Amino acid sequence: MVVAFGLGIWFIVYFLVEWDPSGRPVRLLLTDDAMISMDYARSWAQGCGWVWYCGADRVEGFTNPLWVAYMAFWHLFPFPPAVAALPIVLTGFLTLYLQLRYTYKLAKRYFSEEVGRLAVWLLALLPPAVLWHFMGLETGFLMALTTYLSYEASMREAPTFPNWIGCAAGILTRMDFLVPLGALCIFWSLRTRRRYPFLLILGTCIGLLVVLTVVRWSYYGALLPNTYYLKVTSVPLFLRWANGLLTLGGSLLTNLPLWALGVYAVIRGWEGQGIYWLAILVVGAEILYSVYVGGDAWEMAALTNRYLGLGYPLLGVLAASVLKRYKLLFQMVGLAFISAGVSNRWLHLSTLAPYVRPLSKETVSNLFSVFVPFPLPDLGIESGAKVWLGPAGTTPYFYPQYRYGDYLGKCDSAVAHRSPTCYLTMRFYQLYTPGHTRIGIDRVLADEEAKVVCIGPRGHPGRVRSACEAERYLPRLEEQFTYRPPYGWFRR
Repeated sequence: MVVAFGLGIWFIVYFLVEWDPSGRPVRLLLTDDAMISMDYARSWAQGCGWVWYCGADRVEGFTNPLWVAYMAFWHLFPFPPAVAALPIVLTGFLTLYLQLRYTYKLAKRYFSEEVGRLAVWLLALLPPAVLWHFMGLETGFLMALTTYLSYEASMREAPTFPNWIGCAAGILTRMDFLVPLGALCIFWSLRTRRRYPFLLILGTCIGLLVVLTVVRWSYYGALLPNTYYLKVTSVPLFLRWANGLLTLGGSLLTNLPLWALGVYAVIRGWEGQGIYWLAILVVGAEILYSVYVGGDAWEMAALTNRYLGLGYPLLGVLAASVLKRYKLLFQMVGLAFISAGVSNRWLHLSTLAPYVRPLSKETVSNLFSVFVPFPLPDLGIESGAKVWLGPAGTTPYFYPQYRYGDYLGKCDSAVAHRSPTCYLTMRFYQLYTPGHTRIGIDRVLADEEAKVVCIGPRGHPGRVRSACEAERYLPRLEEQFTYRPPYGWFRR
């Protein structure tokens, strides 16, 4: 536990705290996607409704309603914006504790205390199993919830009230939690040879999905979240599945030691066969879903695909069951290989860390710099001006005095449905980056009120080294705006 919490604290200090040039902390940040949820949470707490910012159109730019409601609860307290993310970050310690606790209990249930301790060490040293809890997204909560429900499904003959509450919380947090939950229900029914668990839990959750859909339709006028249309329906089926398969291959390769030991444990099937079926059903369901939606944008050395990540505690138990058959030295070497992965993620993290601090108005320093808000007041942008963003979460949260547009389409349904496509890639093994296939440069050019187009550190709208329909709009953009690095395009 201490090791995992230490890794979390290190990540918070070096990656989630913005520092000024003198080395003093400025504010606590979440990932930009999590800050979008914070924007919606603050709007709700202020009485503006479930919108991106007060006065924005009704577009469901989030996929985690219960998590947004949890964020909104903390906005009812007078936390200043600089530390408003603190309760969310601290929640990560709780969800990480629960994940490790139930991983230990699951391993002890099927194997032994030694395997349980090994599994906890494995996950505590594995960045993808730890860092998701502190980035502000709902992924850490769902990882802990999946582990808890996996343990309960292996122990109970019938669901208890806490089990039912956990299942409902998962569905209300993300609709697609139905995928691992369905797999768990199948396992539960097969283990007990009873249909009751399957029908009770799955029927209740499908009922919740119907209620969510009715509420969404009445409020937003859409059957599914805006990001689903952006990530799934806007991409041709063959291209999406091909990208999903390539993303799966990249994720398996990056975390090859963990996957290899997990698969080896299933093939050998030494003992405790129940957990093998549990892992096959849950991880297999997440693999199929990941391929269906085209993979994930969060593919990098330090993290992992969010869908596959829900099964990492189960894979950790299987890998620990293999390692415990060897001597201590080989166990330590195995843990080191699993922790580092093929990508040597620890070197990747330690290389990035020094470049995070100090940050200044003149620098956009690394992969995580999209977390840092654009200093609009310091750039001379007057209050009330229209600003278009790519990273759409952090800047609106800290500068609510402006009006915003999202040229990547998460919070703009017109961009998500109609703007030109742009199949840019951030990973060599992907055909495109999921969730980043629309560039609303047409919307920017049609918006005469737009004063500035803020960009991330990787380029600007339309200028990418890949198939991009938005490229043809670039000459018009250059006619109306002047490019000022590193911030973006300013109207002439």
